[in-house]
Amino acid sequence: MVLPFVILAVITTVQIILFFYESSVSESHMHVALRCEAGLVTEKITSYAEDGTVLSPEDIWDGSLTSSGAVTAKRLRGAKEVTLGSGLLLSHPGSRSLSGELRAVDPVRMIRLRQLNGYLSETGGNE
Repeated sequence: MVLPFVILAVITTVQIILFFYESSVSESHMHVALRCEAGLVTEKITSYAEDGTVLSPEDIWDGSLTSSGAVTAKRLRGAKEVTLGSGLLLSHPGSRSLSGELRAVDPVRMIRLRQLNGYLSETGGNE
């Protein structure tokens, strides 16, 4: 009588371990996608696949990616909901919300804009 419950408990434990593994892998993919997006935003880095094709963030990660901010400094955010399906001994499905943030700065553009702003403020913006 006890053996079926032990088997269900082991299978449920394996399901939970797989859930945390999947969320860890998804979090890693989000990090790589955010770095790829930062490279595209700053136009400084291009990400390539092993076969030599150019990667886009959508190729790497299936969650949402948003960006906000100025041309020289952007804030990139990623988010996704990872769920654990119900079954076996788990009557209610669990979920985990993944989110990450990265800031992409193009230092050359930022220095040029600051120099331009300084020049315009010195001349009164007439030139």
